[in-house]
Amino acid sequence: MDPDSVVDWCAAAQTTPGGPETVIELAGLMQELCPQMLGKIHAGLEADDAAEVRLAAHTLKGAARHLVAAELAAAAEVVESRAAAGDLRTAQEAVPALESAIGRVTAEIERLQGS
Repeated sequence: MDPDSVVDWCAAAQTTPGGPETVIELAGLMQELCPQMLGKIHAGLEADDAAEVRLAAHTLKGAARHLVAAELAAAAEVVESRAAAGDLRTAQEAVPALESAIGRVTAEIERLQGS
């Protein structure tokens, strides 16, 4: 595994039924899911809807765990837990770290797809 990688591709391939081919498919789905869920998080924050923020962050966390993208999963979990507690102010404060993690994961997926 590349030490600079933000996704543990080997672990993902070992734990995913269907192996590497399925992981590549999941990576493509992650490219679509990230902007959708980030949009829902922003919309939920705007609408003061903690449930929407929590659900979108939870969805991102689960998808990141399937890809073994630990940093993204952890960042999503922070937003999720703060929204679950009804604290949208601190959930909002955690969004930049989530956006940064999403950026690193999607950039790595793009590199993988380009190779």
